[in-house]
Amino acid sequence: MPASTRTRKTRVSYNLADAYKDLDSDGEAEPEVADDDSDKDEEFTVEDAGTKDQEGDGDAYDDNADEDDEMYSNADSEDQLEDEDGEENEDEEERFRVGQEEDDDDEGDDEEGDEEDEEDNDNDEVAAGEDAPGSKSKRKRKNTRPKQPPRITRRPGLPAKSNSKRERIETIYGNDAEALILGIKARDSWIMDPVIPLRKNLGFSPFFSKEVLEIADLGEGGQKSQWLDYEGEKESIGKHLPEEGAKIRCILGPLGGQKVITFGRFGICDVGTVHKGRAAYMINAGGHVTGLNWAPNRPKGFQYLAISIKGPIPLKEAERNSEVPPAYRRITGPGQIQIWRVPSSSKGTIAGKPSLALIICHSWGNVRSLRWCPIPRMLEDLKELGYLAMVCGDGVVRVIKVAFQEEDIDEETSFIKITEPLFEGRVTDTLCTCVTWMSTHEIAAGCANGFAVVWDIRHHIAPENCGKVIPPYHYLMLHQTYILDISSCFPSYPRTICTSSMDGHCRLTSLDDPQADTILTGRSRLSSNACVWVDCIQTVMASEDGTWVKMYPFRRFWSSTSVARQSQGGLILDLAGSQCHPFVLAAGGEGEVVVFNPLRKTFHGKIKVYQQTWFQLEYSPQSDMYRIMEGFRMEKISFKFETKGSKGDGHSTVFEERGGVTTVCWNGNPEFGGWAAAGSAGGLVRVEDLAYD
Repeated sequence: MPASTRTRKTRVSYNLADAYKDLDSDGEAEPEVADDDSDKDEEFTVEDAGTKDQEGDGDAYDDNADEDDEMYSNADSEDQLEDEDGEENEDEEERFRVGQEEDDDDEGDDEEGDEEDEEDNDNDEVAAGEDAPGSKSKRKRKNTRPKQPPRITRRPGLPAKSNSKRERIETIYGNDAEALILGIKARDSWIMDPVIPLRKNLGFSPFFSKEVLEIADLGEGGQKSQWLDYEGEKESIGKHLPEEGAKIRCILGPLGGQKVITFGRFGICDVGTVHKGRAAYMINAGGHVTGLNWAPNRPKGFQYLAISIKGPIPLKEAERNSEVPPAYRRITGPGQIQIWRVPSSSKGTIAGKPSLALIICHSWGNVRSLRWCPIPRMLEDLKELGYLAMVCGDGVVRVIKVAFQEEDIDEETSFIKITEPLFEGRVTDTLCTCVTWMSTHEIAAGCANGFAVVWDIRHHIAPENCGKVIPPYHYLMLHQTYILDISSCFPSYPRTICTSSMDGHCRLTSLDDPQADTILTGRSRLSSNACVWVDCIQTVMASEDGTWVKMYPFRRFWSSTSVARQSQGGLILDLAGSQCHPFVLAAGGEGEVVVFNPLRKTFHGKIKVYQQTWFQLEYSPQSDMYRIMEGFRMEKISFKFETKGSKGDGHSTVFEERGGVTTVCWNGNPEFGGWAAAGSAGGLVRVEDLAYD
């Protein structure tokens, strides 16, 4: 065979499936062919690896690479090529099959090693004096290793890492054309807003669809309540309220114009009077704020904010739980939930001073957390506010229906005492710690033993099941210990929950198949106190190592991307997302609340990421005074870990408890989606419209 017409099979280290998929992706390189410069007239052909049976060693890609290069560099004889043609076919096909399973990084290393081996072989041949052309004295080395199947290091179809913009977007929104269109719609709406939302772009998430919602009316079930007259039953009502003499002194206003404001119980201060241009109000809730949540399904009129606080522990309960760790105590006694009304304008702004609309009295202890049912539905009765789920001090999950006795048209305060809730869920030998809604009739709760429990309220309140003990339909072990927070991936994936625990992990679990469809994040050195689902970017946001906020995409939950951090070094105590926009609030133990837009990071990996401090709360135990600083400018986030001895050396600082911001939330109504609220351990609650026109 003439040298000018002979052909040779050549190894190509490239995944053919990825080659066709990534023709139009950014930053992808074409497959490189290991050419041999010793014969420029050769014509190289590559045969499809899938057309013949694949045999040989599964690791031939790595072990025989040097052998092939030496054979090709020394092969000048036509007869030698023909004799080895059959062996080459089997070896090349095997290399194709194994090469498809290797990562791009390994390919680059192998190709560089092959080139170096070729140069070494050429030098050795010149030095030792090679046999004349046509000689068949070449020494053959045979691989004696046992045959092994190819290694599969990741699920087929998912790249080992996102090397291009297209791969990054597909791992967040999916490769479905409809999903990508919705993702582009979210990008066009909010990517140009670095830290706070534009009012005209507020609305439900592009991925939200009312057609898939199952609306179930729970009615009042077995709820028993009694309306109270404050003048006639002042003494009994007073047991549920915070102490009347508790006052707060706070310094407000810009530098050079600060004033000392004194708040009494349920006192209100208009921040705009001391800091012009701010549509914000400060409220004294009367105690350590443990829960905040805006009532949904209020397209106009008053907006209602539910607030739960931590009151004093009764003496008998304190003695009974003296040897029990605080996180595992079951405390019963008088408790209350405050419902505040905030007037709104037709433009979606705050129209006036908030006022206390309703106080719900109960005997279930301090409420640890509370959540309104967020599913959109039409309220036929304007007196109804919705269904409120809560975790009470005795470790029991309860659901109540909240409604006014008469239509709420004035600024008076009503009092109601609930003796029996609509639903009550208990778990034997442990207590519930957090709760979330999955639908209009399903709730999920995290427990102190690391389990998650799910109830269908309809089965428990059905008349035929009255008086029966019905177990939950899910009781799953998700973590090794105490679950700190739980969040449903509503509205896109209402049957999927995310949990964070004291074991340092966050877990994503589908309740359709919880044994198979579940995944953990990497372990954090400090536990994640909060996790929240942001539907606009199909991502879970959670804290990591105390001060960092990271996002975990739904389709790539095992990897994370840093998007924000607490600049003062405090631990993140709470995160708040919204179904109306992608912006996130982060509250820290040092009193700082920051707001940022993680959507910018989903489309551009190297884009500048900004955050802005909403306000900074400080407390001085010596003077028993608070100070609120605001008007901070937007700042660029640096994710580089600073060296030891610098400003941020990685060590967390211990701050005064009453100066920490414990909980934050966004208004879930699209018309007022820019309204935010934040509550502190000292009892101060700030309500402000953050959207701009």
